[in-house]
Amino acid sequence: MLWECDTLNNFRINTDIPINYSYTSLIGSKIVFNNKLFFASYDEINGEELWIYDGINKAFLLKDIYPGSNHSSPSSFTEFNRKLYFGANDKLHGSELFVYCEDTEYSVNEKVCDSYISPTGKVWTESGVYMDTLVNTAGCKEYITINLTVQKSTNATISEVACDNYTSPSGKYTWFSTGTYFDTIPNAVGCDSIITLNLIILNSSDSTITATACDSFKLNDQTYYSSGTYTQSFPGSAGCDSIITLNLTILNSTDSTITAKACDSFMLNGQTYNQSGTYIQTLTNAAGCDSLITLNLTINSVDASVEQSENTLTAIASNATYQWLDCSNGYQPLAGETDQSFTAQNSGSYAVMVTAGDCVDTSACYPVIIVELIESSFENNIKVYPNPLNGELVIDFGIDITDFIIDITDLSGDVIKSMKANQGRVKKIYFDAPAGIYFLNIHSRENKATFKLIKE
Repeated sequence: MLWECDTLNNFRINTDIPINYSYTSLIGSKIVFNNKLFFASYDEINGEELWIYDGINKAFLLKDIYPGSNHSSPSSFTEFNRKLYFGANDKLHGSELFVYCEDTEYSVNEKVCDSYISPTGKVWTESGVYMDTLVNTAGCKEYITINLTVQKSTNATISEVACDNYTSPSGKYTWFSTGTYFDTIPNAVGCDSIITLNLIILNSSDSTITATACDSFKLNDQTYYSSGTYTQSFPGSAGCDSIITLNLTILNSTDSTITAKACDSFMLNGQTYNQSGTYIQTLTNAAGCDSLITLNLTINSVDASVEQSENTLTAIASNATYQWLDCSNGYQPLAGETDQSFTAQNSGSYAVMVTAGDCVDTSACYPVIIVELIESSFENNIKVYPNPLNGELVIDFGIDITDFIIDITDLSGDVIKSMKANQGRVKKIYFDAPAGIYFLNIHSRENKATFKLIKE
């Protein structure tokens, strides 16, 4: 039984499908196609078959696919391309695919260029409303109304003069020689515009320059700073460009800065600097360009001079570290002698190594000869210097003494020089005898002292 409902939700029986006691008239598979309801249902005469309802009239059996009371059982309804497809079982073929269609009317809008070929092969070249009829594979007719707009293609002829080559209006072609060519582009209405092109090609002149330069290169008032391929164009005599291609390699100068500290002097690339300052050297790098070196130089120096007083040596430099050396023993360091002053206890030759900051310098060697005291009965220490001597000899008694005699003898005992003194602490004697070994004798009323002298 098929029920229907109106817009006020009132239900009523549309079709009372006749049944017997074995079946109920239930609605099975269904689909809406062409604004009609297609469904499978049972009746007692035809079994389960295909029914149709158009929404106005009563539903009715569309076709008894399996004749008699047997069931074709229509199912799996699908609409495709204005046809209804479904599965069903007929007496002859068993379960197969069935198709159902109805005559239809529909319209299409078509916009074409120059001509239109209808579905049945008719050709129309003017805009208008046309009718065409198709019969589909299921035997149904399709009445087609075609609203046709026909746009027209156009033709044009142009003449062009170009240098070297010419690109067609469509961009599809590039021509390099004089001739007549054809191209197609869309016109204002979207149809083909066929262009006939009468083309004249003039030739430019080309030249190539290959150059290598440092940092920059100038060509025809234009300066280039990086490697690359460049082109310059100039108007030629035929109205076409004269093109210069520049294959350029730019090599780079280099800059570097050196900050250095040195003691006394510093050498860089064979050049010696003795003063602090900023210096610039220009060399040639591996690429053959300038290599500019900026040297920020600080020169530190050490004063390694020494002041000598008898057998005491004093380094002039202050605020430094010191190491006294024995020149007579391969400049061996003197253990524990690290003060600014050094007093020699033995005759020898001595120097000092002075370290100030990162700088180290060693003084000249200074000879020290300790006066050899042969004998003395004086209670105080008598100093005699210098020794060796070369001219003036100084005798420091340490205290004032009175009534003493001084004489100098040679190795044979002959007196070379002699004098008397009544009082004093320091006595200076000028001694100009030949170089050699002498003895200094000092006599007072109660004491005597003898020293060995070396005259240079």
